Amino acid sequence: MVVRRLIRKKECCPGFTCDYVIGEDRRLKGLFWADEQSKTNYTVFGDIVGFDATYKSNKYDLVFVPFTGIDNHFRNVTFGGALLVVTDQDAAMKRAIKDVLSRSRHRLCMWHIWEKLKTKVGPVLLANIDFNTRMTHIVWNDTIIPEDFETEWHSIMSTFGLGNHEWLKDMYDLRFDWIPAYYHGENLAGLMRTTSRCESENYFFGQICNPRCTLVEFFTHFETAMNIQRHEHRRNDHDTRRDLNLYIGEYDAEMVVRRLIRKKECCPGFTCDYVIGEDRRLKGLFWADEQSKTNYTVFGDIVGFDATYKSNKYDLVFVPFTGIDNHFRNVTFGGALLGSETADS
Repeated sequence: MVVRRLIRKKECCPGFTCDYVIGEDRRLKGLFWADEQSKTNYTVFGDIVGFDATYKSNKYDLVFVPFTGIDNHFRNVTFGGALLVVTDQDAAMKRAIKDVLSRSRHRLCMWHIWEKLKTKVGPVLLANIDFNTRMTHIVWNDTIIPEDFETEWHSIMSTFGLGNHEWLKDMYDLRFDWIPAYYHGENLAGLMRTTSRCESENYFFGQICNPRCTLVEFFTHFETAMNIQRHEHRRNDHDTRRDLNLYIGEYDAEMVVRRLIRKKECCPGFTCDYVIGEDRRLKGLFWADEQSKTNYTVFGDIVGFDATYKSNKYDLVFVPFTGIDNHFRNVTFGGALLGSETADS
């Protein structure tokens, strides 16, 4: 029923993507989905993607894996979701990431490995202050070089008689995937050194879902969660626009322009243009996204604009370009921020 529902949605919504795997026992083994908004979010914010395959959200013991990033308000944003049968450090998942995201670098969660270490070494060693101090120094340390890490790791294994510990040997073989010494200079946006992002995402979904859900109930809850998250994002965007003075200062103009140019590169339908004065202050800025331009094509017989509304402490005039849609409501075709001398001209 769930698969049929998603296939129907895919047929009705060209921007919706889903794929699935059914086992020989006709049970669902894997399911992935992402709607158009999620894919747009990935295009804009997908430099770093975190996912946590430890959260069971339904009575069939399928693991719910939300793919999470950080938006322009430093809040979680969801790029898609999956229901999977997986294990820690799942080899199939690692191969899939390498095949599909060939230019990415897959990293394991340090926090989960560290927590598992506590259960693997036993209570006596866990209570040993020297062992904990030395392990903490080489694991939670992004300033040491790989050679120093390896030397100290082998020293610790020898000192505490762990040379033949199978799990620790496996973790050492995987060191390139979770030890900070091996990826100096990589921006991980806090998604590697802590599970706070993924844990907060799981908590967010857990508030409206529970492990006893059927899959039909789960997807209803998931859509509700997405509506809440996107409403929050729109509200943050609104607050940001309202407090535009936070972004358009003597040096901040450059940051705003870079952000819009990045968006233009990622979203071919987005248009922007700008003027920077000799004093490096923003003098004029125009922007319109694809939907705004489509609105103009359909409803742009008459365009109104009002260049008298100052929306920020720099006295830049906000000029919305406005028309009337088929419901006789205002529709926006684009916007501009103009210096007073530019507005007068």
